[in-house]
Amino acid sequence: MNRRSFALAALSLSISVASCFAPPAAPSAACRVRCGNGDACPDGTSCGTDDYCHAPGEAADACLVSIVVTPGAATLLPETTQQITAQVTGAADTTATWEILDANGGTVGADGVYQAPAMLGTYHVRARSHADPKRYADATFTVTTAAPPTTLANAGTIATATGMSCQSHLVHAAGEWWLFYDDSAALMKLRTRHSPDFTTGWSDGADVTLDHPHSGDGRDLSVATRRLGGHDVVHITQGWRDPDPGRWHIRATLGAGAITFDPPITVNSGAGDEPDGAATAITADGHVLDSTGWLMTPTTPPLTPCGVGDVVVYESMGADDGTAFDDASWFQQVRWCVGNMVNARQLLADGDTIYQLFEDGELDGHTVNVLVTERPAGGTWLPDEPISGPKVTPPGVFGDTPPAEFDVNDWRAVLDDTPLHVVRRRGDGAYQHRMIDLATSVWSDGGAIPPLASNPGAGLYLARYGAGLVLVAIDSAAGNAVRYTAWSSTTNNWSAWHPLVTTPSTRNFIAGSAPVDGERPAVIWTESTGAPYDIVGVELP
Repeated sequence: MNRRSFALAALSLSISVASCFAPPAAPSAACRVRCGNGDACPDGTSCGTDDYCHAPGEAADACLVSIVVTPGAATLLPETTQQITAQVTGAADTTATWEILDANGGTVGADGVYQAPAMLGTYHVRARSHADPKRYADATFTVTTAAPPTTLANAGTIATATGMSCQSHLVHAAGEWWLFYDDSAALMKLRTRHSPDFTTGWSDGADVTLDHPHSGDGRDLSVATRRLGGHDVVHITQGWRDPDPGRWHIRATLGAGAITFDPPITVNSGAGDEPDGAATAITADGHVLDSTGWLMTPTTPPLTPCGVGDVVVYESMGADDGTAFDDASWFQQVRWCVGNMVNARQLLADGDTIYQLFEDGELDGHTVNVLVTERPAGGTWLPDEPISGPKVTPPGVFGDTPPAEFDVNDWRAVLDDTPLHVVRRRGDGAYQHRMIDLATSVWSDGGAIPPLASNPGAGLYLARYGAGLVLVAIDSAAGNAVRYTAWSSTTNNWSAWHPLVTTPSTRNFIAGSAPVDGERPAVIWTESTGAPYDIVGVELP
């Protein structure tokens, strides 16, 4: 596979930096002769406080080596990882060595990737200048328990599990958290809730009045956010089902605790254009893409039919510059025959490159997989699709014959710099992790994920976290507790499952935000002691 095929809360952690010395002035040529070990200085020079020989008039600390670690403050979950960097000044050798100062205080690699321990407590990591080991900076890590979960929407009208795991209905933008959801008691509205800090103050935001009813369970809804031209914008795909299915695209701008919606525009409609498992994404240059469910292709040329398995993508001809969106023209791309119903998909933007992943069926007696396609920046979708003739089936992530089928709701993908990661829960309950290095187009297996009992279709949540990933799922064997496991990019290993929420309850769906720019993710699920369900969640520390 070449680059063209795929150029394709439990613990809080605070770091207090104690740098031994302030950053020095730029070192001079005199920073070559050491004198701190009793060596004599050449005539006309004297030993300075930095242990180097200096000429008259030169600052006595001009050659002082200094080291500072970053981040100065951070938060981690147990057994998750954090990249720490050390900046050394005042020496030609800017490398550092790392050490853990406490017993059982976690691990740190030569690359500065720290992995927190599983036990609660306070731990310290020290970075030493390799050029001058007397100079060091310490980081202090404090491990605490998770905050209780928060009810985001308690109207009591979420009749069924809302959405799909590969969709994102929760965003953090303009300094606030925003939840977008379809309410089964308000089929003609798209509703919002927002909070400044996730744990308190969730309140109603503006609604969007729709012309046709949605499904009421979130399957027809997908949300993406991006900062464009200094403004936080949100783009929403919202499907309807009656009388004929179709989709709207809705743009929103956020700021100062308020949301403003542009009027919904109809992107597509008509019999056979199913809104199930909608997805949306925004490229770095402001172009917007929507992906719908299946579309039955015509029985006449130029498109050759392949039943109900075609995947359809729409892209805006105009771009969003943060202040306005040219939404007048969209063009349709019918691509990729998979031979059966497509129910869930995910769009991921990497700059101006887009990756689309989708499953090729549900529990219907045949082999299923997650398939992946790519649209390079300024290019066309790959694998290339002929306008006429047989349709193209994209390559699968998990091979052609997976050991067991899996529910359409039990997978999710995430971009982590160069790698693209995909995790699924198979029908036999086992978890599976695959990743592709987009620089080399090489697929490889992730580490083995420990077993966890979960009901089929209960969903899972996968997100970037620190220097690795977190996977969150519902433990059906422990009162539907919410647990996570962490993946380390250094070791390619997954940790044991750790609790986020342990109180027993009925929890039937789990998903979460798609964090950007190093933000911490948040997890949401539907929960009830009866029916209907509320939307509940936690922000990961």
